[in-house]
Amino acid sequence: MTKNMKLGLLPAAVTAALLSGNAMAGTEACFEVYNSATVQGHEVNYKPSACVMNTTTTDGSDQLFAQVPSKVAAEAVGPEFAGIDFQNSDTQIVYIPTTDIPGGSVITMELDSATMQAVFANENNIIHLIKFDGTDFEAVASTDGQVTGENTIKFITKSGTTIGAGTRLAFSRVATDVVPVAIDFANQGCITTDIDESILVQSTSAISGGTGISIEGGVSKKDFEIVDVQNQYEVKFNVTEGEVNAESSSSVTGNPIIARSEFVYDATEKTLTNQKDRLIAPVTFRTNTGFDVEAPLTAATDFNQKLKLVGDQTSAGEAVRVIMWDDQDSTTGDLTNRINFEPGEADATPGNGKTYETLASTLFPVSGDNVVYYALTNTVDGKVMNFNYSLVNEHELDFNSDERRNRFCGDAKQIDVGVNGAVLKVPYIVRKGDNWVRIANEHDQSAEISVEILDDSSNIAETVSFTLPATSPNGKEDWSLGAYDQAQIGMPQLMVYAAQQGYVDSAAATTHMTVTFVVTAPREKVHGVANMNRNNPNLPGGQIVPVLDKNTWSQ
Repeated sequence: MTKNMKLGLLPAAVTAALLSGNAMAGTEACFEVYNSATVQGHEVNYKPSACVMNTTTTDGSDQLFAQVPSKVAAEAVGPEFAGIDFQNSDTQIVYIPTTDIPGGSVITMELDSATMQAVFANENNIIHLIKFDGTDFEAVASTDGQVTGENTIKFITKSGTTIGAGTRLAFSRVATDVVPVAIDFANQGCITTDIDESILVQSTSAISGGTGISIEGGVSKKDFEIVDVQNQYEVKFNVTEGEVNAESSSSVTGNPIIARSEFVYDATEKTLTNQKDRLIAPVTFRTNTGFDVEAPLTAATDFNQKLKLVGDQTSAGEAVRVIMWDDQDSTTGDLTNRINFEPGEADATPGNGKTYETLASTLFPVSGDNVVYYALTNTVDGKVMNFNYSLVNEHELDFNSDERRNRFCGDAKQIDVGVNGAVLKVPYIVRKGDNWVRIANEHDQSAEISVEILDDSSNIAETVSFTLPATSPNGKEDWSLGAYDQAQIGMPQLMVYAAQQGYVDSAAATTHMTVTFVVTAPREKVHGVANMNRNNPNLPGGQIVPVLDKNTWSQ
């Protein structure tokens, strides 16, 4: 709609002043933004011809008052966010031209934001620029055209009234007082990184009425921040790296253990994240404060977590779980005060595809930081663990509200699980006849070999130890692997030994199989070949293929 405000002509004296470059002809327009029930120094003229930011206490005549934008929690800004009414936060937006603005001039102002889609939102569809002379408030400019829902608006200055250079003009929704305006902004969906975004205001043009001359001192050369959108809640993940111990002795005591039932660790460093039965990943949950618009946690706010395995494994191991702890002793490294992943679920099974709805209020403090310790734990002594995967936390902070948005919505790696050896995988071999795997160790130390078998019935032998002895059950094959040595493992004898160790052996079910060998030597020093189906009449002469870990060498 068009307001009844007639365009005036630029007075000759002002035109001459503008063209002559005298003291009235400033170089840019400025803005002041802060929270205050009244406009600071409203009746005080700002004297500089450019924007001088506040560095010391000032009466507003030679410097701008300190800029303090309204602070809004990013989590509060959802798809249905109602915006912010600056009347509630007493946020003042003050426009200051550094050149006289004659009556009938047109000033264009614009809101800008990267993703927030900020627009003006006054319910009465008009904004006034209010001057104060120490006694009375006067609207010396008002918007012309649509305001609500627009990010760009135009003011027409009052006919017959010249706005003096340095006059402080407060944004107001009424013409006879200063009542701060409102803006609307929202964000669709969630984001993957921490947010620090600004909503900015700028005067993009000022055109003198009648003559069409651009008024340099009415145009701002930079954006001024009116809203600062930041995270109220932050989650900082740290990545822990560890190795499954593929040897049959403890990495610390040297005592016999079941291979792959412990992690490699250093007993003298008790607070390290690598311990005998667990790898610990500290996670910092942070609550920031001081917001004008908050997104408080409630009983309905969940921290949703899905613990995925990324890499070579779909299971971390039969007895491997993730346990959350609230405290760690700085001397002993002991973890105390368990936190349930959700009511009735004390721990989490990694890689099972389940989303755990953890109470957000148990993780985020009222303010500041709270460190929670995620421990990938072998919960049963002697159970075999898998390796070569990353534990990834797919997560979001869910406010269960259309007005507030879900935060984070991303993946964060927590733990990398390797193994202290080389991994040789034979994807296809049979148990009968002249079928064997030959492993070469070029390392200057002897090594152990452990085995995992997956047969046609998907029976995986992961619950018993398959560290190989020095000789085969019939005493005819040398399975030891010394320094600069080779060992040849025949499949018939391997299956006999596996059955002796508790593997459910069925000749009908184990005709074809995949076999994984873990060798406790550097992977670049271990190589292998597999001889397959040598007695198969459909494959004359059999087939010998190399079996490698993720080696970097080539030939």
